[in-house]
Amino acid sequence: MKKLLLFALLLWLAPTYAQDTIRVITQERPSSKGLQPAFEVAVPQATTKEAIALWQETLVPKKFLNVLKKTPKLKKEKDEWIMRDVLLKEISSQPLTVYTRVTNFTGKLYFTAFFSGENGFLGSATAPLYANEAASALVRNFGVDLYRQAVGKELKAEENKLKSLEKDLKGLKKKRGSYENKIKDKKAEISDLNAGTRETEMRIDRRQNYNDQGQNPAAVEAVRSTTTEELQKQLKAEKKDIKKANRSVRSTERKVNKNLKAQSDKLNEIDRQKVRIEEVKVKLSRIK
Repeated sequence: MKKLLLFALLLWLAPTYAQDTIRVITQERPSSKGLQPAFEVAVPQATTKEAIALWQETLVPKKFLNVLKKTPKLKKEKDEWIMRDVLLKEISSQPLTVYTRVTNFTGKLYFTAFFSGENGFLGSATAPLYANEAASALVRNFGVDLYRQAVGKELKAEENKLKSLEKDLKGLKKKRGSYENKIKDKKAEISDLNAGTRETEMRIDRRQNYNDQGQNPAAVEAVRSTTTEELQKQLKAEKKDIKKANRSVRSTERKVNKNLKAQSDKLNEIDRQKVRIEEVKVKLSRIK
């Protein structure tokens, strides 16, 4: 039944998730070389550190590291990351200098890339169309990968949260088992104590009805009085132990009830977390 409700909820949520399409805007942006044509994408959730690390991998894939004699690297200069003499064959047959700026605003990371070649910056009307389109595609694919990476991390975090909740539930169930075993042991102890008190009461009755005919009355009374007093003390201690054990049972039963309530709450939290995970999966699948 819960699975059906979860499925129904996901069907209800699905239309609310618009397809997250990463779009590249080509326009002039300020750079260390003045106002120049640039390729810009807005990526939700991503961080600057993640963006620069992925951009380095995008410009110089790891599979080429052992091939290149000198590996170009992004170097930060003031508020830009710059990579010089990088060969991007899909864009140009000549080495390019790539200038990158990253800013965060209203929950999005704005990634701006400038590509400078021997004939100036790509993105201008005078630059070759194929080069502009290739540069735009490179930045767009990078933006898609960056967003997917960020949402993938979000999904992993939500899945870890679910594992933690399920671990908590397992701990609650184990604790309940411990409580129930304690109650069982205490009830067995109470049963033994009750049997002991009945035996003590019977012994007291036998002492009080002791047949003292033919015996020295003073001696019989002394023995009977002393023995009865000891048995009365024993009976009192046994009844005290029974009360204590009963209190322990009631206290543990209250703990069981609280535990059951905590389990119910935890199950509800787990169900909500499963829905949350499905939401993130839907978001990840809609990144284009």
